[in-house]
Amino acid sequence: MLRLVLFDPDLRAMLARERIFQHQSGCRIVQADGPDDLVRLARGGRPHVVIADADLLAADLEPTLAQLKRSAPLRGTPVFVTAAPRPAAEDRLVRAGADAVLWKPVGKQRFYDLIRAAASAVKMEIRVPAGVEVAFTVGNRERSGRVANLSRGGLYLETDNPSPVGTKLTIRFALPAFSNTIHANGIVTWLNDAPTARATQVPKGMGIKFVETPLVSQKTIALYVMLSKDVVRIT
Repeated sequence: MLRLVLFDPDLRAMLARERIFQHQSGCRIVQADGPDDLVRLARGGRPHVVIADADLLAADLEPTLAQLKRSAPLRGTPVFVTAAPRPAAEDRLVRAGADAVLWKPVGKQRFYDLIRAAASAVKMEIRVPAGVEVAFTVGNRERSGRVANLSRGGLYLETDNPSPVGTKLTIRFALPAFSNTIHANGIVTWLNDAPTARATQVPKGMGIKFVETPLVSQKTIALYVMLSKDVVRIT
C-alpha cells in the first residue's frame, strides 16, 4: 500500500469528498495539521511520498524541509511542495529542499496521476529509459555497460558480452540530478542475444533483477521513475 503524508488544506478538502479513490488506489493518506506534525508523521510513518503546502509553511518552509531531508528514516523519500505560481519560485523551493513543485491549483486529475504513478513505481510496474553508464562486477571481474531502461525491480543492461542467466552481480551507477550512487546486488534473469533475441526493439544485453538494494538506493530509483513518467506533469 502506498503511504502518503499530506499537509495541504486544499488537497485535504478534495480528498474528504473522494474517499473511494483512496480505497480503489490502495493509498493510505495521513494528514498533518502543521509543520511539526508533518515532520513527526513523516518520520514515524515511513511514507513513500510527502506533499506540503509551501505557502502555508511560509517562514517554516526551509527548516521543515531540512528536517525532512536530513531524517534517517526519510532518506531518499520524495518531498513535493504545492505553491502559487510566481517568478523564480521553483528555483527557490528546490534550493530549499523540495524534489519537485506542483503549481496551484493542483487539480484532482493531476494529483491522482501523481498518486497512480507513485503507486506503480512502488509496485515496480513502471519501466523508464535511463541511458546512464553502469559499472558491474561478476565474480572478481569488473565490467561496464549502459542502463537502457530501469524500474524499481531491476534494469536492462546494454552490453556486447552478456552473462549467462542465473549469474549474480553487483551494480553501481548514478542517475541524473541525484548526488548519491545507486548500489544493488542483482541476478541475470534473461538475455537478449542472437540467435534467441526476444526483444528486437532493444540492443544486445541482459535483464537484471535486483535481489538486494539499500533503502536510499531504492528510494532514489523510485523517485527517478516517478518523475520520468510522462503522465506526471510536475511543472
